[in-house]
Amino acid sequence: MSRWRDTLLLLLTVLFWGTTFHAARYAMQSFTPVALAAARFLIGALFLLIVTGRLTDLTLLRNRDFLGRIVLLGAVGVGIYNLLFYEGIARVNPARAALIAAANPGITALLLRVWKKEALPVASLAGIVLAFAGVAFVVFEPGSGWSIGVGELCIMGAATAWSIYSIAGRDVMRTYEQRAVTLYSVVAGSLMLPLFVGSVDDTHFAIGPFIAVLYMAIFATGLAYVWWARAVQSLGPAPAAVFMNLVPVTALVIEVLLGGSIETRQLFGGALVIAGVWLTNRR
Repeated sequence: MSRWRDTLLLLLTVLFWGTTFHAARYAMQSFTPVALAAARFLIGALFLLIVTGRLTDLTLLRNRDFLGRIVLLGAVGVGIYNLLFYEGIARVNPARAALIAAANPGITALLLRVWKKEALPVASLAGIVLAFAGVAFVVFEPGSGWSIGVGELCIMGAATAWSIYSIAGRDVMRTYEQRAVTLYSVVAGSLMLPLFVGSVDDTHFAIGPFIAVLYMAIFATGLAYVWWARAVQSLGPAPAAVFMNLVPVTALVIEVLLGGSIETRQLFGGALVIAGVWLTNRR
């Protein structure tokens, strides 16, 4: 039952994340990319503290090994990931960004092999190649060649940062409680983000964008990070990463519902990415 529950919560998590591409783009009517990241995670961290803080072992904060690992997790999985993600969203169409980010499971599998020396079957290697071929189709513009700018590089960097966070987080949760690892890493990362905000002159309050920030803070951060950590601990980082396939699917559905157009080339590239990820994680 626990495994099925974690799978269901993981499904909800990736659906929430699939909506963040468009929610973030909408919120940027009032927020700069960095200010948006800081606002989302400061509110999300506060939500986590209220919901899970009393259930978390506070004595871990006196453990220097724990603190060191948590600071690194927060820096990568919250700080670096979100700085790159929102800078990418500011420059790239949400659907295009989601298709590029769909390579995350392939990146995770590749890092598990290179970094953790975990076995990588031939089928998985072929899947990684297929997934990146799909990304290549997404970023290729007929008539102008490869259209890879700062935005695309930021999204790929964010996907890589998330893979590192998932793998490193799994290792930390083998020693320390999952709830504590999630809570304190989010808090640590959220405290780093305001350092990069700089001027707030370009930030102004509007009710719609603020509601979008609250949605991302509570659902796509507070709840989603806890559920993701549980799934990684229960299912493993590679199987959990397979569910990330639903992130671009959700983003594409929203793009169509909002009246956007999806090119055949993008659909084909997205299909290659998803097929590659399935092949990479097939057991």
